[in-house]
Amino acid sequence: MISEQAVREINGLMEKYPRKESALMPILTLVQRDNGNVLTREDLKDVAKLLGVTTGKVYGLATYYTMFNVEKEIGKYHLQVDTNIPATLMGAREILRHLEKVLGVKAGETTKDGLFTLSEVECLASCGTCPTIQVNDRYYENMTTDKVDQLLDSLRKGIMPEKEDGSRFGTVCNVLLKNRGEKNASSLSVAKARGAYQALAKAQGMKPEDILAEVKKAELRGRGGAGFPAGVKWGFLAKDTGKPTYLICNADEGEPGTFKDRQIMEYDPHLLVEGMAITAPCHRCPARHSSISAVSSSGSPASLKRPLQKQKQTVSFPISTSSSTGVQAPMSAVKKQPSSSPLKERGASPGSGRLSLR
Repeated sequence: MISEQAVREINGLMEKYPRKESALMPILTLVQRDNGNVLTREDLKDVAKLLGVTTGKVYGLATYYTMFNVEKEIGKYHLQVDTNIPATLMGAREILRHLEKVLGVKAGETTKDGLFTLSEVECLASCGTCPTIQVNDRYYENMTTDKVDQLLDSLRKGIMPEKEDGSRFGTVCNVLLKNRGEKNASSLSVAKARGAYQALAKAQGMKPEDILAEVKKAELRGRGGAGFPAGVKWGFLAKDTGKPTYLICNADEGEPGTFKDRQIMEYDPHLLVEGMAITAPCHRCPARHSSISAVSSSGSPASLKRPLQKQKQTVSFPISTSSSTGVQAPMSAVKKQPSSSPLKERGASPGSGRLSLR
C-alpha cells in the first residue's frame, strides 16, 4: 500500500511532466524506496490507477528494468558488484568472492538478517575507478578487500559512508574540465563565480538562427566517436511542424571503457544545463520539454540529482532514475539571467574552432 506521504510526492512529480504518465519511472522509484526496496503487485496496481494507465504497462516497465525489485527479497543494503572486463582486470572477482565469504551468501542471495543482498552486475560505467560497488544508489570506487570490510562495518551500524572522489581526470585546453578540480563546483554559487550562465545570458539576446550560425562557425563537434559537427546536425531538424519538440541530451556511457561525460555531469552539472538551455531555442523547444537522458551513464543517479536539486532558484529539474546506473532529468525551468553579465570568449579544444557564447 502506498503511503499518504508518497501519494503527495507522486502528485508533485506528475505536475512536473507534460504528460503525467511520463512520471512512471520516478514514481516507481519513489514507491520502491518507501516500501523497503521492493515493489508488490498491489503497488503496481495503485501506481497504474494514479497515472490512469493499465496495470500491464506498469508491470511491463517495472519488470524490464533491473533496478526495480518486483516481489523480490532485497536487503536494506543492496550491494552490486561490477564484474565487467575492466573491473575484473582490476580485481572485482576477488572483491565479489570476499563479499560472499564475509556475508556467507552467494551472488543473488540475501543474508538471513535481511541486511544485505549481494548481486553481480554488468558494467556500472565506472571503468576509470573500478573495482566499484554500488550500494543502493551510491557508488564506492577503487575498492579493496580492506575497504570492503570498512564499508560493511559502517553499514552494519546504519551509516552510509560519504562517497569519495576517486576518479582521475586531466585537461589540456582547460575548457570542458576547467572546473573539474574546483571544490564544490556543482554548487550554484561556485559555478556562477566561475562564469556559469553568462553564455546563456548572451544567447538569450540572440535569435535562434544566430545561435545556430555561431555554433556552425565554431565547428563545435559532438563528443561521441563520430565527432559530427553540432551545428550541421541541428540544421537537419524539421522546424515549425506544429508538433511538440523534445530536446534530449544523450549522456549514455554504457559501453566499457567510456566515462568521459561523468566528469561534467557529476562534478560540473551547470555546464550541461547551460548548454541545453542555449540549445533549446534552436529547436523551438520549450524548457519543460528538455531532458537529460543518461541511461546506463557512469555515476549513480544521485550524482547528477543532488547538486541540481539544491539549485532550484536557477534550475528546476524533476529527476529520476532511468536505469540501474542512470538518470532522466526533464528541465522544467531556467530563470533568465541578467543580460548585463560580462561576456568572455570561450576557448576550445584543438581542432574544434572557437565558440564565443561565454
